[in-house]
Amino acid sequence: MKANLVLLTDFGNKEHFVAAMKGIAISVNQNISVFDITHEIEPYNIWEASLVLANALPFWPPLTIFVAVVDPGVGTYRRSLAVKLSDGNIIICPDNGILTFVLEKYDNPEIRIIDEKVHMRPGAEDYYTFHGRDLYVYIGARIATGMVQFNETGSLHTADITLLDYNRATIADSNKIEGTIVKVEQPFGNLVTDITAGLFGKLTEQKEIGDLNVRIKHDNHLVYNDKIPFVKSFGYAAGSGALAYIDSSGMIGIAINSGNFAKEYNILCGNTWKITISID
Repeated sequence: MKANLVLLTDFGNKEHFVAAMKGIAISVNQNISVFDITHEIEPYNIWEASLVLANALPFWPPLTIFVAVVDPGVGTYRRSLAVKLSDGNIIICPDNGILTFVLEKYDNPEIRIIDEKVHMRPGAEDYYTFHGRDLYVYIGARIATGMVQFNETGSLHTADITLLDYNRATIADSNKIEGTIVKVEQPFGNLVTDITAGLFGKLTEQKEIGDLNVRIKHDNHLVYNDKIPFVKSFGYAAGSGALAYIDSSGMIGIAINSGNFAKEYNILCGNTWKITISID
């Protein structure tokens, strides 16, 4: 077996950290294929990491091994997990909420607690601040090359894992959905919501979709309130106007045609940024 190994971190590309992780992977097997999702996650931003990972996962072939390291709790007693998804892909990550958005897309994963005493890179037992190098990419590479089987990573974990706390999008009444702005896409400043195309379809069923009433609040303070068109793509919006659409991950997005919505209205993302969409 030789699977792809895919990395996601908040390490950036100015220091040696990513290169060290790739060096460990290639030291395990010089024929291993190592790819990057990104290393530009905002430092310590588990929320962003979870969403980026969830959006990238469906487009990789089965038996891909993902090493996701945004780990403010490195060196503490937080657990390290090996997670097998329904499509056969495997995620190696800390148990700190990074799986939140992933598990909204994949049911019934097999989760194991990595036995760190068994799977730590030899010679790294006295290092506590770089588990991305010394544990996660090391065991990830060994799984990818068949040196370790998934069921050998550690004991089955059947209790609850750590998930980020946020209120999922819901249909509030017959013509309104309330959701959360979960991400600001860079570099364009498009808003990504947690309102799925399926949920939006329930709202608009048997109704002609034209303009949507969009309200955005931060900590209950109204930031944006306007009527904007719902369109298939950016080019269908007039000039540099605002628009709503279904993005490439199947979520409702809000954008400005050839502009930056988040910058224009000083909007960020997270559990305190709420959006309401309604139709007349």
